[in-house]
Amino acid sequence: MTDKLHARACSVNTRSKVHAKKGPCAIAPGMSSEIIQRLAEVIAADPRSKRQISMAAGLGQNYVQQILSGERDPTITRVAAVLNVLGSASILYVISGVKIGPEEEEFLRVALMLPPDLRRDAMSLLKSIAEREAQQSQQADRTVTSDEMHQEDQ
Repeated sequence: MTDKLHARACSVNTRSKVHAKKGPCAIAPGMSSEIIQRLAEVIAADPRSKRQISMAAGLGQNYVQQILSGERDPTITRVAAVLNVLGSASILYVISGVKIGPEEEEFLRVALMLPPDLRRDAMSLLKSIAEREAQQSQQADRTVTSDEMHQEDQ
């Protein structure tokens, strides 16, 4: 299910900060319940209170509580402000559902610092390594299966 956003452009820079271009980039009435649920998870895992997160985001002191309780339909710009306070790994998880740890986050940060041509080269290298690992894993699985069959024959 996709929610329709009446949007101006939004962008995410290489430091994983979300920015609206001149004013609110979208209003998201009935924002996806999955996004709100993931936002609630990230907020619950943060050591700060909802009030502290709201204030750090430059929003009213009860804004996060009002989003989570359904009292407010947040704008993308305001959700972005909350996510920026929670950190880049949280941004990725809340928006996409993909969880990453500190090591993966550092990996992405380093990759984003590379010029586009080097990024493509690095991607090709990583894909070839992953393919080789997958092939070796399949060969190991076939060897184990073959060994098991020989043991059963005996």
